[in-house]
Order: sequence, then C-alpha cells, then structure tokens
Amino acid sequence: MSQTQNISTRNALARLSLGLSMLAYGTAKLARNPHCNKGRMMVALGAMKAAEGTVKFCPLKAMMQQQGMTGQTGTAPEIGKLMKDFAGAGMTGHATSGTGAGVGNMMKDLAGKGMSVTT
Repeated sequence: MSQTQNISTRNALARLSLGLSMLAYGTAKLARNPHCNKGRMMVALGAMKAAEGTVKFCPLKAMMQQQGMTGQTGTAPEIGKLMKDFAGAGMTGHATSGTGAGVGNMMKDLAGKGMSVTT
C-alpha cells in the first residue's frame, strides 16, 4: 500500500483534535491509577487517531479502497432502486397477510434476479 493522503483536511483536523482529546483523557486516567485499562486504551487509540490526522492517511480506509469495499460497485444503482421501491412499498399502507403488497412484489423481483429471499 502506498501512503498517499486519503482523507480530507477537515477529516484530518477532526481526527487530530479527537485523538489529542483521547490522549489527554487517557493520560489523566493513568495519572490517577497507573493500572487502569481504560486509560491505556484511550492513550493507544488517541495516539493512533492523532497520527492519522497528522499524516492525513487512514490505513483502514486504504485497505477498504484496495479491496473495493467503498460502495463503488456495479450493482449500486440496482440496490438504490430496490431501496426506493422498498421504502415506497412500506409507505403505502396496503397489507396482505401481514406484509405490504409492494414488498411481496419486490421479493418476487429479487427471487427472479437470483437473490435468495427468506421470509
């Protein structure tokens, strides 16, 4: 993975401020009780977030982009259409045996496209 900047300046500033806040909180917890696991966790996570904000690079986002998990797939328009159909069917108020009539039709459409549907 190349470490190019993959988060915006606004996102980096938010990560930096959140990370430094977590780091300060964790340090204060550890100053009172050196064996506090919550304080140790806050220091570790805060340092990680502050570092991400400083270099404008998030390794988790880079891994997701590398594997294609950012939602930029070829089926996105189809899923968007199905979600709109489902939302519209739920609002009509037509009911047949406990489910909306539009939902039943949508399930048939899903089944016809080879997707498994369980009720």
